[in-house]
Amino acid sequence: GRYVETFAGSAAVLYAKERVGEEVLGDADPNVIFAHRYIQRLDKASFSVLKRFPWKVSRAGFKKVRESKPRSDAERFWKLVYGRACSWGGRPNLSGYSTLHDGNTYGLDELWRFQERLKGVRLVTQDWKKTLERCDSTDTLFFIDPPYIKEWGDLGGEISPEDIADGVRK
Repeated sequence: GRYVETFAGSAAVLYAKERVGEEVLGDADPNVIFAHRYIQRLDKASFSVLKRFPWKVSRAGFKKVRESKPRSDAERFWKLVYGRACSWGGRPNLSGYSTLHDGNTYGLDELWRFQERLKGVRLVTQDWKKTLERCDSTDTLFFIDPPYIKEWGDLGGEISPEDIADGVRK
């Protein structure tokens, strides 16, 4: 069988479910796929670099991550993951600090479990409709959880239930 997520996001379902024959994570946001690919390719050296970054959620850390200009893949990964951990609603634009997780430390060691789970998973950066089209078969299970209308406010990219219905109708 084949399992496909057309809107990977955090890929929480993939990480929680049992492995099947072929698995595909797709997302139109290149940052989302970059983060999963970074984890997929994680090794001791890249993990060691990540450990040098601050992972405890704080207002000062949020200010630092917002102002950062990544010069390496490790810095880019830190900005994406830590930035969202500090942001209100996990918003990718880092629009505001959230006190919800203040003082919590991101569990960096969890990355090894995620890295193991991502072995063999195909990661694609493309529109969800293209992922549907390219992966459709009689033995494919799609998990479709888009950014719904008004879910991200002013960020755009929302998908209506009608768009999903039209997409899966084919």
